[in-house]
Amino acid sequence: MAEASMTLITRAEVTSISDVTTGRKALVLDGNTLELGTTGLRDLSGMFKSGSVLGGRVIVRRTGSTVTWHFIGVQIAANATHPWEIITASSALLPFAPEVNIYEAAMSNGSDTGRILIDAAGAVSVHYGEPSNSYTAVITFNTGRSWPSSLPGVVNGQSVGV
Repeated sequence: MAEASMTLITRAEVTSISDVTTGRKALVLDGNTLELGTTGLRDLSGMFKSGSVLGGRVIVRRTGSTVTWHFIGVQIAANATHPWEIITASSALLPFAPEVNIYEAAMSNGSDTGRILIDAAGAVSVHYGEPSNSYTAVITFNTGRSWPSSLPGVVNGQSVGV
């Protein structure tokens, strides 16, 4: 039995929708839209700076104001110069960028640990590592930036064209 202060929905038409432009998901309940506020996993590997990265993947997700970046085996080119910019700043990345620069340790499959920097302009670089090594890290932070009108990269699992 429902309490007097609660509303019991006896019949409702519920539809799940996804905006193909922004990738945001929503529920429509009797004509009222409730956005769920998640971009899903987006693969940004197609945005790697040419000549800087030999392989690996970068996946990003935003849920509400929480952004999580996954760096998976990102291999720095042997002839790249320090610091190694792997993704150039882009207005498309601003909704996924911190409001201040954020560094995080990145483990290498070699014998060293580098640091990954996601800067406030949306650029991503590796510092204090070794060329030819692959780096893996997860960076999570909160942002107050506006939601994007369109999403960078591709849905995780789709071809990124690299």
